[in-house]
Amino acid sequence: KNAIRYTLECSAATAESLRAWLDEQPHVDAMDWDIQGAEHQLLEHTSDVLEAKVARLIMGTHGGPRAHAAMRNKLVARGWRIVYDVAHQSRMCTAHVSRYLRGYYAKPDNPDRFNWTALLRARGESAEDRCTRDTPRGPVANWDGELIADNPRFVNVSIGFSMSDMTLKAHDLLLPSHAKHERRGPSAAIVLPRSNAVHRAPTSAHMASPNFRCELVNQASYATCELGRSFGCDPASGSMWVTKCRGTFLCASHTVRCGWPPGLPAHNCSCVSPVTAAVAAPEFLPNSTPLPPEGTPFDPGLHTLNLLDNTMHEHHPVMRQVPSLIFPVEREYLVEWNGLRVRARYDCDIFNGDRHFGNHFYFYEVPTRWYACRQHDAALRSGIGFTAPALPMVDDEYHEQVAVYHAVLRAVAAHRVLPKRPLVFAELGARWGTWGSRAIAFGRTLAPSMDYSLLLVEVNRANCNALRDTMAKNAIRY
Repeated sequence: KNAIRYTLECSAATAESLRAWLDEQPHVDAMDWDIQGAEHQLLEHTSDVLEAKVARLIMGTHGGPRAHAAMRNKLVARGWRIVYDVAHQSRMCTAHVSRYLRGYYAKPDNPDRFNWTALLRARGESAEDRCTRDTPRGPVANWDGELIADNPRFVNVSIGFSMSDMTLKAHDLLLPSHAKHERRGPSAAIVLPRSNAVHRAPTSAHMASPNFRCELVNQASYATCELGRSFGCDPASGSMWVTKCRGTFLCASHTVRCGWPPGLPAHNCSCVSPVTAAVAAPEFLPNSTPLPPEGTPFDPGLHTLNLLDNTMHEHHPVMRQVPSLIFPVEREYLVEWNGLRVRARYDCDIFNGDRHFGNHFYFYEVPTRWYACRQHDAALRSGIGFTAPALPMVDDEYHEQVAVYHAVLRAVAAHRVLPKRPLVFAELGARWGTWGSRAIAFGRTLAPSMDYSLLLVEVNRANCNALRDTMAKNAIRY
């Protein structure tokens, strides 16, 4: 259905099989490991070839806080730059996560489930052993640990990509020297599918004036937003314009998000909406802020929510590159933001007889997943024929999603310089191919002409069947 090529190994990951695959690849943009404790042995026997081929490692850690710390130290000692580090929970804290997030999975209406206040207050073996982990977008309730590391052989680490970024940093791959003269640099913006909307190009009349000022607050585009060149004011119409620029601006003292959808040569955005004309607009929201009063503007393409501490945050700039699209509702399948279709019962207990699918619990543990399940159920009950999938909330998987999509954005930027360069992604412990299929779907949305190679490794036979089904549905090549 989605025409994504991949290689599937329905067996345990071994150093020999991984090395053989890596030897065949020109490079690997990212590898996602969730192999239930085998990561230590696998790293020990493949570290040399990983360092020679892989730009980014996204790794779930298992075995407790000490095992997590040992893995982190191994990566640092080998020269990897740690981009994201969330420690594995202690044994007592996993019990609290099981109770207040999963609700023990005993029954669908367990009163302890989603008790965010209790989870935030929970402690493990000491008062300092909090059972949530701080991130740039508030606390998350995790079980396993997570490490995301970049390889300085392939990544310009001086650019310093991080989960705290407020501007996009996707041109940090170190490309071969022979390609430097072809490189277009940050101005080579990614072009997304065009919408049917009509946007007026800027004219000479679009000049800023002392009484009607435009100011950049947060750039979201690759191309530089420069006043007078790529954005400016149109006092006569009470609007602002942008061309090959995208971001959040202050225009006539109002917060304006302009430049969406990407791919159009120019946009005009009103600086005085019907709401802001009657009510003074609030000041620009910082990256993280307590949930504002009722009626505060919320843009689902710009903002997200953290349910644990009831805060509103700006999406990471990587997530703001995901286009907002609508898709037909299909009863048996959830549809994600890039059109990826996944059979509902794989993630949604409510579509699987109130039982989890396969050998892992996901439905109650990851708010973005169960929220999407509930939305799908509501669409079916309401007879709605189309859906506009929402970007993820801040949960245990949010920053992993950022890391995967950022690797894709890097590959797309490199593809614009080297058109024959493919996106290469590997997922070990793939379940239904979650991160691999998401990476390929995002890459196809941004750069349909970009080739790709995808390796998926999964040992559980039920998961393998689900993976085959997902790849077939989405026409992912393998």
